[in-house]
Amino acid sequence: VLYKAHFCQYTEHVAPNGKPIRIYGQSEVTSLQLYRARSILAFYLEDYSCPDLEDGKICYGANKTAIANSMADNDAILDMPNGAHEAYGAGQSLNGQELYAAEVPVATSITITAMLHSRKFFTWSTITASVSTFR
Repeated sequence: VLYKAHFCQYTEHVAPNGKPIRIYGQSEVTSLQLYRARSILAFYLEDYSCPDLEDGKICYGANKTAIANSMADNDAILDMPNGAHEAYGAGQSLNGQELYAAEVPVATSITITAMLHSRKFFTWSTITASVSTFR
């Protein structure tokens, strides 16, 4: 309820234990910025294989399940307020780690159009289906 008063967008990354790591965005955060933040979070929580690892060496990052599960168990939240950090009139983070709208660059519309035409990356339906607004 508190978040609905200050944030109008929501998406999440689901940890292996089935619990969400929540991401909230304010009105000036675009759907693409929310999608990018979630994609980067998923990338860093993805297991890393070490194909060129020498025998006897440890592969750090091979199993990040405990990290993702711990974040979800501790109700980790990424707040994406309007504006820039410490800027006049910027939105405020509530309970989560803040990532301000001005701190999340996204590809230009020309780049996105080229990617959509090549159909190598994603479609608009992928983006819009993965980011929801509060009602």
